[in-house]
Amino acid sequence: MKLASKSDRFRQESTRQLRVGQTLRAAISEIFTKMEYYHPLLENLFIAVSDVKITPDLRLATAFVILPNTAKQKEMIRLLQELSPKIRHLIATKVSLKYLPEIRFAVDDTTDAITNMESLFSSLTTSDQI
Repeated sequence: MKLASKSDRFRQESTRQLRVGQTLRAAISEIFTKMEYYHPLLENLFIAVSDVKITPDLRLATAFVILPNTAKQKEMIRLLQELSPKIRHLIATKVSLKYLPEIRFAVDDTTDAITNMESLFSSLTTSDQI
């Protein structure tokens, strides 16, 4: 299963897509921070929602999440996918939309990219000093 990248499917977003995405991000973040849905594997796990991207037809939303444990990221994403209908139901109680998009989850890889870039820059400065 290939994990989605932010730039893969979503090019230029309309104002409506941005507004709906931010509304969904706030609702999903609230569900995770207030632990409104209990699952034993999600207990004591901090999940941050960095972004939500919406398709132009507003039927599919991809929530990019930051998970602390890199070893179990695929397992956690799979679990979130299984819980997606229940999470969507909780979102429906918080958000007033004509049609609530299907929610998919993907790992936000921007923090990994930043870490890699920082290590590259630090290795460049170290090699310059030698």
